Amino acid sequence: MLVKDVMTANPITIDPNQPVLEALLVMYQRDIRRLPVMEGGKLVGIISDRDIKQTMGRPALVSRQAGEEPELKLSIRDVMTQNLITVSQDDDLKDAIELLVENKISGLPVVDQDQKLVGVISAIDVLRYCLDLLERSEGR
Repeated sequence: MLVKDVMTANPITIDPNQPVLEALLVMYQRDIRRLPVMEGGKLVGIISDRDIKQTMGRPALVSRQAGEEPELKLSIRDVMTQNLITVSQDDDLKDAIELLVENKISGLPVVDQDQKLVGVISAIDVLRYCLDLLERSEGR
C-alpha cells in the first residue's frame, strides 16, 4: 500500500503571514488538526493544533488583559514547524507510519516527485485504513 492510497489529497493550506487566530479558525471550521503553510507555491512549514496550544501555554510577552490572547495575533510564521519531515506520495505506507511513530507526530505533508504538496497523511488516515482492513477481514 502506498501513501497516496491513504492520504488526504489537496489539503487546505494557509499563508505564513496570517495570524495564528486565522489558522485556529480554519482548523475549527474544517475539523482538522494541521495546516500546511505555503508561501509562493512552496511548502515552508506546517502548523498544528498542538503548535497553537503550546504557544498559548507560553507566558505572554506583553501584559494580558481579560479576554485578550496576544499569542493569537502572532503570525503563523512565528509558531509553525519549519523543519519538516515529509513523505512522497509513492512511499510505502509502512515507511510513513514508522516516521509518525518514531517522531511522535500525528501527520506529515505529502509531496510529489517535484516536491509539490499533494496531500497530508495523518494518524487518523492510517486508523481509517486499519479499520477498513479489519471490517473487510470480518466480512462486513
